[in-house]
Amino acid sequence: MRERQALPEARARASWDVPAINVRTDEELEPDGYRVSSSGELIEQGEIDPRYLYAHIATLDLLGSRLAARAESEPQFGLMRFLAPEVAEDDVLAELLTMPAVEVVARRIGELSRPKDETASRAVAALDWSRSHLKSALTRGRGSRL
Repeated sequence: MRERQALPEARARASWDVPAINVRTDEELEPDGYRVSSSGELIEQGEIDPRYLYAHIATLDLLGSRLAARAESEPQFGLMRFLAPEVAEDDVLAELLTMPAVEVVARRIGELSRPKDETASRAVAALDWSRSHLKSALTRGRGSRL
């Protein structure tokens, strides 16, 4: 379910137009590779492990000491990660504050579509991202309880 929301949420947060996206599978990229192309030109290629959940470092205190102690850095995306099975199924806060690999890549696509003349620095963009992710997560959480 969250996978279907990732691109619409990236579009909603962006102050620029995030283009239409075609997603295709490619066996040579399995199980953890991704490739972003535009008009046949490779924009970015990388790997992200789908066995992990990802979170912004600012959320670690909210996730509790057990998860925070198990978190490791994912420098390519500037996030922290921990194996998905380490999160209890009934941990609603962790569900709101973490994201699967597919959501990380969808958010990255949104960032890659940012116009070149956009003046926001990477640090400001990361701060905006974490605030918008928290707001989005908390909004989803409130909506699901009604």
